[in-house]
Amino acid sequence: MKKRLRDERHKNLAHRRWKREKRARLRKKGRSLRRHHYRVWAADPETIVAPSVFSITQNYEETLTFFNSLVGTVSLGKKVRINLKPVEKITPDAILYLLSRIDYLFSSFPQVRIQGNRPDNLECHELLQRSGYYRKVYAQRVGEYQHDHVLEVLSGKKTETKKAESVRQFAVKHLKKGGLQSARGQEIYATLIECMTNTHNHAYGIDGEEDSGRRWWLIAVYSPLSKNISFAFLDNGVGIPATVRKTLSESLQETLMDFLAAVGLSSDEDFVTSALKGEFRTQTELAWRGKGLPKIYSFQKQNRIENLFVVSQNGFVDCSKDLSLRKSRKFEGTLLTWDFTEGSL
Repeated sequence: MKKRLRDERHKNLAHRRWKREKRARLRKKGRSLRRHHYRVWAADPETIVAPSVFSITQNYEETLTFFNSLVGTVSLGKKVRINLKPVEKITPDAILYLLSRIDYLFSSFPQVRIQGNRPDNLECHELLQRSGYYRKVYAQRVGEYQHDHVLEVLSGKKTETKKAESVRQFAVKHLKKGGLQSARGQEIYATLIECMTNTHNHAYGIDGEEDSGRRWWLIAVYSPLSKNISFAFLDNGVGIPATVRKTLSESLQETLMDFLAAVGLSSDEDFVTSALKGEFRTQTELAWRGKGLPKIYSFQKQNRIENLFVVSQNGFVDCSKDLSLRKSRKFEGTLLTWDFTEGSL
């Protein structure tokens, strides 16, 4: 009896000793993790420097290099500081893509820490300020104020008629032609609705799964000097080439797809150009709904808009020069930029 009690006492003591040692190991591990997280948090941020010409349409390679560095650095778990001080020229398309990439980083890496500064160039700083960039990214107003010549960045996931109407009124107000019921003003409205609808209808990835992060972004800037309005519309989905390739692969044999690739008939820029002309049908069985891209392209051909660019994945198309290029750096999504000049309404 005494021996059994003694054995049980030893067993209990051994168990309590094991629990103490386990708690000690967990405390040590916790301290180690806290030290690791503190080192990451306290480390100096990695600085990503924007190019002096911060523009996708005017300085594609350097601008995309900046964005690739930004996403790559954050994906490694590092803090980031965006250095915009050297920027001497910035275009609306770069602002949209910057907001889109930062939105992606915040949603994909919840612990991301992004710092930044403002351009030394006053004109670039004011454009970022008036677009709402500082407030959207840093939750700071930085002396922010609304400006009559800049329509603050709009964003959404669905077709939003009120936002499209606000853009139409902004355009007609500045281009001063025919009042708010101008037929061309209605065309601006219809075109934007088509772009928004296309984003909503194609809110599924090439694997058929719904892409909850897919959304559109829009900005408009009026220039009193050149008397035009620059529009930029960004759809951050999978892009035109990926959508077209999926449609083709469903209807063609793989050997035929390989043959098309071998003879150079399946490049991204070719797919973008064909989509502009309404030649390809997408996953909704409509040629970009038969209206959106082809309609904007027809406006360019009729000289009702100017400087139409379409960028998607590795395809880069300058419609005003009938120039299509394959770029080495991939653009995520689809970007459209164009200008309306005074009198075009």
